[in-house]
Parts: sequence; structure tokens; C-alpha cells
Amino acid sequence: MTLSLTLPRAALLPLLARAIKVVEKRNTIPILDHLVLSVDREGAVSVTATDLDIWIAEALPAGTADVTAAGAIALKAGLLHDVLRKLPDGEVRIAADEDGGRVTVSAGRARFAVNALPAEDLPEARTVSAEPFRLDPSALAAIVETTAFAISTEETRYYLNGIYLHAVSAPHPEVPPQGPEPAEGPKHEGPGSPSATVQRTGETSGSPLEASELKDGADRLLVAVATDGHRLSRLALPAPAGMPAFKGAIVPKKTCGLLAMLCEVSGGQPIELAIDDNAIRLAAGAIVLTSKLIDGTFPDYTRVIPQAAPFAVTLDRAALTAAIDRVATVSTERGRAVAWTITPGELALTVTSSETGTADETMPAETDGNPATGPLATPPDGFRIGFNARYVTDLLATLDGPIVTVRLTDPGSPAVVTDPSDDRRTMVLMPMRV
Repeated sequence: MTLSLTLPRAALLPLLARAIKVVEKRNTIPILDHLVLSVDREGAVSVTATDLDIWIAEALPAGTADVTAAGAIALKAGLLHDVLRKLPDGEVRIAADEDGGRVTVSAGRARFAVNALPAEDLPEARTVSAEPFRLDPSALAAIVETTAFAISTEETRYYLNGIYLHAVSAPHPEVPPQGPEPAEGPKHEGPGSPSATVQRTGETSGSPLEASELKDGADRLLVAVATDGHRLSRLALPAPAGMPAFKGAIVPKKTCGLLAMLCEVSGGQPIELAIDDNAIRLAAGAIVLTSKLIDGTFPDYTRVIPQAAPFAVTLDRAALTAAIDRVATVSTERGRAVAWTITPGELALTVTSSETGTADETMPAETDGNPATGPLATPPDGFRIGFNARYVTDLLATLDGPIVTVRLTDPGSPAVVTDPSDDRRTMVLMPMRV
């Protein structure tokens, strides 16, 4: 199909930059490394691309381009983006020949003639047959920022390769972010330890709901969870107004990586979502992103979150992050296990490597209650547990508050990590043998 238009380079380049984030660089199907550029008689321009799992479409309004011939053509996405990126600012002319097999891109004294494919070869986007609802971009950004780090990359457990979105009834005590009140026991504060006056707020509770049980207008939470089996992160947000019932959805990791882009282009306006059993569609500004969902069953993650963790240690988040990073320097092992020894008022961090040596550091800590193994021992014994250094620092980087609370049961049980200033968050770390 013939196509001929002239438009500002600055108008088209951002669309191409976003579209190539969907296109895979290596493809066995030629059309999948292409994007479709189309223009109508009114000068409205659109760009569409897909990798067969995700579809992205973005449009520029009528009057953007001066049109000689309306039409659509498929061009290599990476090549077209590189060409426009290197062209000088100003007007760019794009014109296809009569049979549509070649397209000329020119600006100033530069001219490129590139091969093209028919636009109709690009597979059409999936339809999402669900009632849409609106979500504030800050909420969508929070979902990605607080959970994406825990997404699994193991292909054998494909059902963990994304963020699990689902609705639960509110209130929701089933996963208390701070856990129940600790058993009777001493509360110890070391010099400079986080203040004991920080009030711990429990999360409201309820139970996960099937789509058939959800009712519009009911008190609900929109919950996002990700886990790789070693760590888990959960964010519970008030359900947005008008959110219809939907079955739990596992949003693939690649799609999750594009959500920040949607938040940026939304201009602060609500993002429209629609979720059915097979796909999710998001619309922000002039962008529509449609993605397949992972076809699998997300495990019952609530079973790994301790319902009673009687021992708590509260620490300065920035100081803990820095201390773990320092002692982990001597570790040459992939796991980078750091031993935690907790005594009244103090946390000692230790890393031992047979190849390089040892490193240790102590820091003030506020302890509350006693572990299930018995009263908290005094130095040098204390309560000893190990964690993967990177897993801990990755988790701490997603918190906003100045202090962090780690609730423990025994050296072999998962630890519940919370931010006392944000009761929407619940995180779990599996211990390591040290």
C-alpha cells in the first residue's frame, strides 16, 4: 500500500522508542521484528508492535502529519528507530513505493531506502472482554516498585514469572504485616537503636475471594504478590472505585517492566485497566498495551507467611543496608550468606569465606519478645539466623521508612519483614543455613 507523509521527527521518535521495548531483537518470524506505521487522511499517525505476547499501540492526534497518501506499512522496528534517532531535528518525510516493498525516509540531506512488509502481516491484538476500571498511576507504579524484585526467573516454575494481582475481602488479618503481638518478653534497646515508641499497625484481614464471590462496591483490597520461593513481597491497596470482579491474574515479568512507562506517559491521569481470564489491557494517554496473562495457578502464598512470629528486631534501614553491603564484600559465593546474631540491644553481622577470610560488624538493634527456641541469649550466643545478602538489600531498597522490623520464630522458619510506616507491605525472607 502506498503511504506518504511528512511530520516532525520529535513527534514520531518517542513512539518508536516505546514500541521497540515490546519487539524482541531475535525472531524466527520476520514480521515480529517490525512495527506498523499508519496514517489517515486527517494526519493522525499510529505505531503498533507485538511479540505475540504483548501488543502496544500508540497514536498521535489528527493534524500531526502532512499527508500525501494515507496508508500503513510494516518497517523494521530497530532500524527505523536508529534512523530517526540519527537524523537531524526537523521534518521527516516517509514515503512507500507503489508496491509497498520499499520505504524512503529522508530529512535534510540524508536519505534512507529500507525494505518493508505489508501491514496486514502483523498479528492483531487480543481482545479483552472485561469491564474496565481506573487505577491511579501512583498505585500502579507502587505495585511494580514493591513487588517486581521478587519475580522468579526460573522457567520451570513459570507460574512465578510475574506479579499476581487479585482481590481480597477487607479487612484482611490473614497476613498481618507486623504479625501478632510478641510473646511476653523483654524489650531491649541498644545505644542509638530505633525508637521503641513507633506504633506498629496491623493489617486488616480477610480471605482471597473467587471472582464469583466478589461484588462491586464491596470493601475489597487489590493485592499484588511476587515470589521466587526464596523471598516474597506483597502489597495491599484499597480497591479502586468501580473495580469489577476478576479472577486472579499473573502478569508476566516483561509486561510488568513496561508498566512504569505507562505511568510516565499518563500525565498523572488514571490508567484504565481491563482484566479477563487470558489477557490484561491497559490504556494510558494515547498508549494501549495488551498482554497475555501467564496460564497457570499461583500457589497459596499465605501458607508461607508465619501467622505467629513472637520475636522482633527493629533496625535502622539505611544502616542495615550499608552494613550488609560491607560485610558481604569478602564473600565469593553466589549465595553470599550473612549470619545474623541477635542479642539484647545489638545485631552482629558475620560473613565467613574459606577463600578470602571473614568480616563482621555490629549495630544497635531494638529487640522485642523472645524466639520460639526460648529466652533471648546474651552475647556472644544470642539468636543466630542466616540470610542471602542480596535478597535482603534488594528488599530494603523497596522500603521508604527509616526503620525496618524483622519478625522471627526460629532459625529454620521464614522471617516477616515490615516497614512500620507502611502497613500496606508484607515481605518474607527464607533463611539460609550458616
